[in-house]
Amino acid sequence: MPVGSSASTQAGLVTSARAIATRWRSPPDSSPGRCFARAPSPTCSSISRAWRRASSVDIRRIRSGIATLSSAVNSGSRWWN
Repeated sequence: MPVGSSASTQAGLVTSARAIATRWRSPPDSSPGRCFARAPSPTCSSISRAWRRASSVDIRRIRSGIATLSSAVNSGSRWWN
């Protein structure tokens, strides 16, 4: 008999359902916010430069999730979908 969040009963019958994993919306380790919170590094410097060069439209699209890590590729100095 299942227990915990994956168990439910209906009319005396036991049914089970898989728990749904929750994905937190937090910035990745390489985000500009993470870089500003710690000591400067070569990686953070290049990320900061890339974000400064990106247009405000690009930044809004990235932050809103339209361009995701799997579909956005940083090629040189531009973000490509």
